[in-house]
Amino acid sequence: MNKFILVFLFVLSVLSTITFPQVSSAAKSDFLPIIQCGNEIKDGKPVPCTFLNAIETFNRVVNWFVSIAATLGSLTLAYAGAMMLLNPGNTGKLEEAKEMFKKTMIGLIWILVAWIIVYSLVNRFLDSDINAARFLKSQ
Repeated sequence: MNKFILVFLFVLSVLSTITFPQVSSAAKSDFLPIIQCGNEIKDGKPVPCTFLNAIETFNRVVNWFVSIAATLGSLTLAYAGAMMLLNPGNTGKLEEAKEMFKKTMIGLIWILVAWIIVYSLVNRFLDSDINAARFLKSQ
């Protein structure tokens, strides 16, 4: 019963650390709503979405997936750590926890490398100074 209480408190502390900034709006939430174009009205007509808005929406979706993957990865690492701490004599559980650590770290590295590639490509095509796509701006 004591192990259950310790694991419950550990998981509760990890979840509260992760979720309270989002709940209290202390975290940056640029990706909500995901599609942010088509809501503006200029001269009595709605402003249509452009290619730039499509790229920005794609970037928001990718950032959302990366944040979800990082949250799940940190929870998996916390679970594996708790498994290692609570089962010091059980070699089967220790090996399972080590394998979980290894697979989670490999997955997080793949996700972060993919995010770096996507982020670099999006920044290559977008010019934040003039808020337009680089290849669409006039020379």
